[in-house]
Amino acid sequence: MAATLEPRRARLELIYRGVDIAEHCESAEYVDFAEGQVDELRCTLEDRELRWQGPWFPGKGEEVRAYIRCFDWDGPGDAPRLDCGLMEIGEVTLSGPPDMVEITAASARVKSTARVQKKTKAWEDKALSHIAAHVAEKCGLGLHWEGLDHHFERVDQREESDLGFLTRLAREHGNSVKTAHEKLIVYAGHKYDQRGPHATLTRGHSDIIGYRFATTSHDLYKGAVVSYWRPELKEHIVGEFWPDPAPASQDVLRVNQPVKDAAEAAKLAQTSLRRKNKVEVTAEITLKGAPFRRATEVVRMSGFGRFDGRYFVAEARHGLSGGGVYQTTLSLRQVIAY
Repeated sequence: MAATLEPRRARLELIYRGVDIAEHCESAEYVDFAEGQVDELRCTLEDRELRWQGPWFPGKGEEVRAYIRCFDWDGPGDAPRLDCGLMEIGEVTLSGPPDMVEITAASARVKSTARVQKKTKAWEDKALSHIAAHVAEKCGLGLHWEGLDHHFERVDQREESDLGFLTRLAREHGNSVKTAHEKLIVYAGHKYDQRGPHATLTRGHSDIIGYRFATTSHDLYKGAVVSYWRPELKEHIVGEFWPDPAPASQDVLRVNQPVKDAAEAAKLAQTSLRRKNKVEVTAEITLKGAPFRRATEVVRMSGFGRFDGRYFVAEARHGLSGGGVYQTTLSLRQVIAY
């Protein structure tokens, strides 16, 4: 007699104060961001016994740890697990009737002072990599540097958190910032775009439930020009960048920002243009639960005609209902070559 194939199934494991409380969870969503934000966990829990309004109510800085466990996923015995990480509870809301509690948590690997506390500080004669190392230490993380470095004669942190300040500087100079695996990761966006692909998602296959593609002609530019007058040198510095191919636009992005020389101006022109043009083509793909898909990956889309190609995963949202329905939604942008 042939063996009976077990249906694939998934369950949440939600550890709070050393106890798995997943049986109380109506739904959960883990959001893995490629840049700009720390990873988040949102859980909705039933509270018929009023525990979350009493003894379970979290104190400041309390943590949860979540896993999504899959069984017989891509075949009998296949049991991948998604580790959502250790999360610090930041918000609790109560609604009803019936009584439901929603908790929102952010990655506990990043010290909240580095995420929240605003500072004003002048940084002089420092490289971006030096600032990143300082912020990583303040976050309680190691630094993984794959970025484009830049030297600042002076740069001001004005009422910004350490992490917010680094994120802004990194973005202005062609980099992105992400936290993962107890590391603060600074990476050059155009280099990450050229990796992979880590997977191919094909229409009619690949467990695709739904898709949405979009292209825009708004706020796109055929090239960029940086110009800056250095009064101490009485010198007008100009740098340009013209990609090939370029978007079908007649507009030129013009930037006026302090630069030291023409080479730095050309580099700034390229990073400024990339920041504008990289969202020309975007997509959102919903899959049956895909525990291996993470932000910063590159996937290849196939079977979608003009929208075929390589896409960077800007967000990966892993959602699980109390009934065990597990779906993954990927927010994508088509990669560009610069």
